[in-house]
Amino acid sequence: MRTEIPEKLLQIANAIYEKGSQNLTRLTVLKKWFEKRSRLFGFAFFIAKKSSHKKGKSKGVVGELFDRSRIFLKEINEFQPKFNKIEAEQLYQDLKASQSETKSTQWAAVRIIKNLHLLLIEQALEIILFKGNLSDGYSLARNFCENYDPKYGNSLNGKSINRIDEIAQFILVIEAKEKFAQDSGINSVSRCSTP
Repeated sequence: MRTEIPEKLLQIANAIYEKGSQNLTRLTVLKKWFEKRSRLFGFAFFIAKKSSHKKGKSKGVVGELFDRSRIFLKEINEFQPKFNKIEAEQLYQDLKASQSETKSTQWAAVRIIKNLHLLLIEQALEIILFKGNLSDGYSLARNFCENYDPKYGNSLNGKSINRIDEIAQFILVIEAKEKFAQDSGINSVSRCSTP
C-alpha cells in the first residue's frame, strides 16, 4: 500500500532547506497515514527508540529513565511490536512523574518539561498503552521534528530536515513490508500485542 506521504515529507524537508523554515502544521500530512492504526503504534515505538538514545550526559533519575527505556525498547520490533504491558505502564508512569512539575500562568497551569526526549518516550508509550489517535501521532511527530532557532523560533528548521527524513525512511520501510505481507497473503505487518 504505497502512499505519497514520504514524498510529501521530503518536499517539506526541501522547503526547509530552500526557505530556512516551515510551519509545524505541514506535518499534518501524517494524519492520513496514521488512519491505519498499526502504523501509529509502529511509529510510536520508532520515535520512542530514537528518543531513548538521546541520553547525552544525563545522570541520576533522568539517566536511569533513559537506561530503563532503552532496555525496555531494545527487543521490541517496531514493525511487529510485542511488549510487556505491565512493564510499559510502570515506565510510562515513572516518565510522567519525573516531569510532573507545573507552573501557574495567567491562563492555566503549564507543565514544565526539562527533557524533551523523555517526553517523547512518554508520549509514545501513551499512544501505545491508551490507543492513541491520529492527532496524538501528529503531535508526537511534531514534537520530534520541532527545532528552536533564534531566527525562526519554534518551527521546522535546521535539524528538522534529518528528523523528517528519518520519518520518511521509516514510512517507506513500513509500506514495503505491508506490500510484501499483502502479496504473501499475511494478515498484518505491524500488530501491537502484549503477553
